[in-house]
Amino acid sequence: MRWRLSTFGAAGSNDMQHKHIFKAAAVVMLAGVVPALAFDADTILRAKSRQFDVTYSVNESAAPLSRVELWRRHANADAWEHFGNDKDWTSPMGYLADEEGLHELFFVLTNAAGTSGPPPQRDTIPHLRVFVDDTPPLIQLQQVKVFSDREGQPLVRFEWSAMDKHLTERPIRITYRQENEAAWKNAKVQLPNTGLYEWSAPADVAGEVMFRITVTDRGGNISSDDSESQQIAHGSHDLPKPLNQGSPPAKGHSVALADEATGPHLPLSAADQHRANQLLKSGLTFQENRNHPQAIQKFQGALAIDPQHTDALVNLGRSLYALGRYDEATDAFQSALAQSPRRPGALSGLADTFIESKQMGKAESKLLELLETGRGDASTWLRLGDVSAFKGRELAAHDYYVKAATSESAERSVTERAKARLADLFTNAKTNPMRGHRENERN
Repeated sequence: MRWRLSTFGAAGSNDMQHKHIFKAAAVVMLAGVVPALAFDADTILRAKSRQFDVTYSVNESAAPLSRVELWRRHANADAWEHFGNDKDWTSPMGYLADEEGLHELFFVLTNAAGTSGPPPQRDTIPHLRVFVDDTPPLIQLQQVKVFSDREGQPLVRFEWSAMDKHLTERPIRITYRQENEAAWKNAKVQLPNTGLYEWSAPADVAGEVMFRITVTDRGGNISSDDSESQQIAHGSHDLPKPLNQGSPPAKGHSVALADEATGPHLPLSAADQHRANQLLKSGLTFQENRNHPQAIQKFQGALAIDPQHTDALVNLGRSLYALGRYDEATDAFQSALAQSPRRPGALSGLADTFIESKQMGKAESKLLELLETGRGDASTWLRLGDVSAFKGRELAAHDYYVKAATSESAERSVTERAKARLADLFTNAKTNPMRGHRENERN
């Protein structure tokens, strides 16, 4: 990207004595690393970090510079504000975005001949537009079900919930991986965020298949969620028919949601599934904002429509737990596990409720099951360490805390707590050397 900035005569002079042409090029760089730039169709750069560098360059004949000002304007704002000056007058200049969204940037450069122009006005065209988004989107793959169409061919229904302030019109991608394959292949890309889609599996997709749903926001942040393996078989009439009880949607298109009621003994219609998912999505928003009473109402509304909605059960348990309603949370998590015995969120939540009620043996069992699913993380190791320490098994607690403290993917708060626990264990061992040999099991 290039623009021209003209410098005029010395300050206070109305006559143009001579003119230097600045040829400035601005490039967004993530701070401290070589940039990997992504350009939108409307030439807006994208930054996944609020802190980045803006580089600029001038013709040698215009050097040296004596002042470099950077002005900015937020999206939909009329007025520009002075961001700051580059103190060393040497590219690059650091920039820190105060909020997510579109940032318009404009330079005013000064040398011995004068300034490149006045500060930007309302109708000034910016030198650079950068869309800043450092928050990954949220996505949950709520359900994957395999049905058969009228010809007995597999039809895969996906239900998901994806949320972000800066989603594009078509942010969803669905990919799949067959058994013994390493690479993921596209099933459908650039889907709208409808929460529901049906896909006709090609003839070469059969056997055990895993699916992944991915959402990308305007900042280029990507989040995904994987399904458990699904059995795909062609020419089988044993699979259930699609739940909308009508003609299947046109192949490769989003499901058209009809506003229809479902009888009490019939499978859920696509419309009811959609309503339940919308209630779940609303509940997740309240939960994210820590408005747990409202979140609980939404999750209960989803379950009133679909009592088998596992995601609603798990998140109901989370909000009940956050309010200290541990017995009710336990019931919600156990109901979720009755439907999906290896559901990581339910295992984790149930372990937390057992810890609160001092049922450490049960808590340990659920945490170990969580590790077996492959979804365990540093927080799981930390809680196992706490359980072991409570039961007087300091050596086991030490091992768990070390794993939590040294996990490369752990959040900083988790590693700090694990290190603090290790320090406490060391202090206790010095004051009571025999303590580490206790193996009494408290439940």
